[in-house]
Amino acid sequence: MLSGHRSCGVQVWRGAVHVFGSFVDEGATKSECRHLRDLAWTALPDMHSPRSCFTPAVWRSALYLCGGIENDTIEIWDGHYMTIWNIKLPAANTTSSCVQGGQLLLLSRESLVILSEPAAGCPAMVVKRHSLGLITFNPSPVLYKDAIYHFCDKDVRKLSLITDIY
Repeated sequence: MLSGHRSCGVQVWRGAVHVFGSFVDEGATKSECRHLRDLAWTALPDMHSPRSCFTPAVWRSALYLCGGIENDTIEIWDGHYMTIWNIKLPAANTTSSCVQGGQLLLLSRESLVILSEPAAGCPAMVVKRHSLGLITFNPSPVLYKDAIYHFCDKDVRKLSLITDIY
């Protein structure tokens, strides 16, 4: 790698492994990717602020970097530019992201944020509070039927997307 990364966000997208941020200073705002064809590392634009302990998600033909330790923002890597979105998450903590249909689901310690396809550039955002407790960013949550299953500390936690029962 070109930078040191620990507790970073990792996602495979467009034939490359993308790595974002770090819990340690050296790579806190750094982004890079390794192309699976030639195995070469390439530096990407820096993120706008330090980000760690989050799961990037592929949504709407781009990578969404959502939340993380001490970060309540969303950045979008479209393959050319790193853009910060003009919305704030309810809290700045570990975030695990996944996609269901046309929605981006962001699971954190106390809430589930659901982002829907934007209208005129402004996404519809719904925040549902929960009491699942500690959320880890790795592995990504699993969607099955109408529930999110999250694996944390030798435990599996379930959050219904319909009834808000956990």
